Amino acid sequence: MAFNDTEKTDAKIEQAYLDLLAKTLSAAKEKWSEPWLRSIVNFNPQGFDGARYSGMNNFFLALSDMANGYSTPIHVTFACAQNEGFRVKRGEKGEPILKFCPYYLPDDEGKKKGMKYASEDDYLKMDDETKAYYHKVAKTVGYTVFNLDQTTIQAENFSKINDKRRTEPEKKGKSKSGGYKKSNTAVARKTTKKYGR
Repeated sequence: MAFNDTEKTDAKIEQAYLDLLAKTLSAAKEKWSEPWLRSIVNFNPQGFDGARYSGMNNFFLALSDMANGYSTPIHVTFACAQNEGFRVKRGEKGEPILKFCPYYLPDDEGKKKGMKYASEDDYLKMDDETKAYYHKVAKTVGYTVFNLDQTTIQAENFSKINDKRRTEPEKKGKSKSGGYKKSNTAVARKTTKKYGR
């Protein structure tokens, strides 16, 4: 689920991050002998497709995973869970992430010709002459993601998904969600402790 009102989104996400920091620091104070910072560095949050989160999304999801004691670094949106055949458990609270979403608007001359908003995919399909009428606009969209531990995914279902990941050719570079992809095999290895295989 995306939330688009910029001011409300910023305030909501800032408060969520402050609450998470307070919770994490309180936990670190109680368990001061544990090397909690090192565990954050070694626990790279990623999407269900294996794409790593970056920047502050990576940092705050790692904090959340550590503070909540999750056993896997994999996160899904509500819609992704449903599409994959499982669901988010009732009452679970997700964490906000931010995604940079570029889009393209026509200039005044383009508007006179009836040109409208274009997504990045639409823009890339245009010929150079049409592209000349457009300019890029940046928008940040917020989403809520849930750790796999917050879902109803079963070990046998996760094993099937891991098998699919192992057999698919590894894709390098940036994913559609903007994060850098990690090896599918590495994703599978990290999650087998909890979900078996």
